[in-house]
Amino acid sequence: MKNTAILVALSLSVLACDSDSSEAGGDGELGSVALNDSTDASGKADALAGRQVGPQATEIVAYGPETVEGKTTVTDISDERMSVQAPLIELPTFEDSLQVTISGDEGTDMRFFLVRDTGDYYEIITVEGEGSFEDGDEPDGGDDQSTNSVLASYFQTVSINVEENTITIGSDSSGGSTTSVLGFDASQAKLSVLGLVINSGVGNSLVGDFAYKFDAQCDGYECGQEAPVEPDAPVDDYAQARDVNQEAVTIGGPAIEYSYPSVDSGFGLGGTEFWQKWAGGHNPTYSYGEGSEAGRKCMRASAIRFEAIMADPPESMVTLRDETNWSGRFFNWNDDFSEGSSSARGAVLWAWRTGLIKWISQTDSDGTCHLPTLDIVERAAAACLARGGDDGEIEGCQG
Repeated sequence: MKNTAILVALSLSVLACDSDSSEAGGDGELGSVALNDSTDASGKADALAGRQVGPQATEIVAYGPETVEGKTTVTDISDERMSVQAPLIELPTFEDSLQVTISGDEGTDMRFFLVRDTGDYYEIITVEGEGSFEDGDEPDGGDDQSTNSVLASYFQTVSINVEENTITIGSDSSGGSTTSVLGFDASQAKLSVLGLVINSGVGNSLVGDFAYKFDAQCDGYECGQEAPVEPDAPVDDYAQARDVNQEAVTIGGPAIEYSYPSVDSGFGLGGTEFWQKWAGGHNPTYSYGEGSEAGRKCMRASAIRFEAIMADPPESMVTLRDETNWSGRFFNWNDDFSEGSSSARGAVLWAWRTGLIKWISQTDSDGTCHLPTLDIVERAAAACLARGGDDGEIEGCQG
């Protein structure tokens, strides 16, 4: 069970690290923060317990490839105080989420301060509340979760959720996390980070330089990098042809290569037969390449429509195939009015012979394509079943 913590944003009396003083090499001190507790069992090392840490910003830099790696310098440590110098790294703005993690060299434990620019001064964010840990990973010898209070001013990992306006902190060593409601509007926050060393290894001094590396993700992508642009979904110029109930369709884009439809329901569509309804037009031509631009688009759409209907054919069409002398063969026919003065009348199915039904589409003068619909197919099946009678011959029926 995760307990909700409260956030304490320290308004520090030592005013901080404005850009002028930092760039000029001024003190740039952010304030003093006690390091006598944290979410980390390892963070409570004797070298830090009870001390105040005075972080000083040596410069203010923007987060980017040149600044994600750097060094933190511990200049002095006494029984009461530890002085730390490091760059203050400004994080980019983010819309939905922010996650920041710091790492150091092997044997060195690095953490960071999370700093907010209020517009008047900088403040170091402190989170206070009850910890929530994975079973078996509770610190302090497995005490009950409800008794593990958290007071943390420095972090290994921070996640901010803008929609919920919360901050979640955690670390590898604790095996747990604490979530707090932010005391400010995350969507408007200007945040920075400053590195801190909490453990340099057994027997090693905490005075000196310590390397760090930040990894910051803004909205799921490396901060400072634009999110990859998702390619536009390919446009299906023949989408309307796949709607088995739409008779008049518009086909976008150029005519494409013809492909014979394929279904496993026992029906087939062969041929490419154009009747071009203008002076000098082919009447007919069986060459797809000799079709007009609009005619070829409509014939290709008609093949797609056949495939859409006959993939799951109406029962009446199955009955027609099984109970007459027709074997389920169709032929693709297009009446093309696209370059003439006459107008299309609509799609139709016509049994040219008992063994072959013409699957007839029409291309209108404005390029509109009229295709057989499921209703047309069912009407044709009914008419042909009536024509078939006792001898099974269906020649001449249509629908």
